[in-house]
Amino acid sequence: MWNLSYLTHTNLCILFIIIVIIICYYIYQNNKKYKVVSVYKNDTYFGLGDYIRGIIHLYQVEKVKDIKVDYSNHPISKYIKNAYGNNDICFEKPIVTNEKTYRNLTNEKISVCIEHNGMPDYPIEKNIKEKVKKIFTPKKILEEKINSTMESLKLIPKKFVVLHIRIEDDQMMVKNVTIPKKIKDISSILQKMNVPVLVLSNSYTMKQMICKTFGFLTTSTKPIHTGLIHGSGDVGDTLLDFFLVSQSVHIYQYTNMENFQSGFTQRIAELYDIPTTQI
Repeated sequence: MWNLSYLTHTNLCILFIIIVIIICYYIYQNNKKYKVVSVYKNDTYFGLGDYIRGIIHLYQVEKVKDIKVDYSNHPISKYIKNAYGNNDICFEKPIVTNEKTYRNLTNEKISVCIEHNGMPDYPIEKNIKEKVKKIFTPKKILEEKINSTMESLKLIPKKFVVLHIRIEDDQMMVKNVTIPKKIKDISSILQKMNVPVLVLSNSYTMKQMICKTFGFLTTSTKPIHTGLIHGSGDVGDTLLDFFLVSQSVHIYQYTNMENFQSGFTQRIAELYDIPTTQI
């Protein structure tokens, strides 16, 4: 036993307070929860697919109640809303993280704003998919455009396929294009299928040429990369394409970039359980 007889009443009180503080700090450290805000801003280099996959990853590694979302300072907020309700506003500069750096950069934070594109684990849980779909819900202005486009093209949900061509960003505006052989081959096969084919691409010229050659459907949209937005263009076209693809029954994906897969259509396929074929 310790001999505390030499301690005064004041000293005992101070010692007691110190012990209480130590115990409280220990409890806090073992039950600490921090709120993470996944931020999407106009100056990020992440595309929409990158941002969505980062949110999916957060739902796999964090408690649902600790995850917030803020895309209020990105142009997509004009067209979509967070119907899930976990909105927040980030007033600080976000930390850029991925699945490898996330824990090291956030583990000691009580509240942290991040730009996150962490890769999720597969398969993605159904309840997570439903949460993320609610986070990206079309506003009325976009919903009306989706419905009118589907009607004008005479498309029925889950009764058409999408041929999506992802062209390298610096080639998007090139007008002198040729249809790649792989696209010609798959288009010849799709022509023989008794199903409408909707062609979408970040190259307006390419999709128009394919549709003219093979008699497929397309839109007048001119989608842009939602990361590092500059110059002309409206993210509304990108989001319209996103939700049109989400209503398809199969996605055929093509890109002219080596060892690359379009995160845009891949996230749609994952969220809406749509089969894909990489051309």
